[in-house]
Amino acid sequence: MQQTWDTMLIDLKQNNRSLRDQIDEERQELYKLGVSETDYLSEDIGIRYSQQEYEKTQLELEHILGEIKNQ
Repeated sequence: MQQTWDTMLIDLKQNNRSLRDQIDEERQELYKLGVSETDYLSEDIGIRYSQQEYEKTQLELEHILGEIKNQ
């Protein structure tokens, strides 16, 4: 019985360590992308951040704003 608890405890500690490592990796990735910690979402929305997609959207927005000003 004690061995089962010890095994479960070891597994849980390893899982905890793995989750902490994963969180640290995500934080580092967000830091590289220039995302402030205050901007973190509290839940996963299922969409990964893409700098290319952001820049593409920004260009489209600028184009649309230019068209609006020229009307």
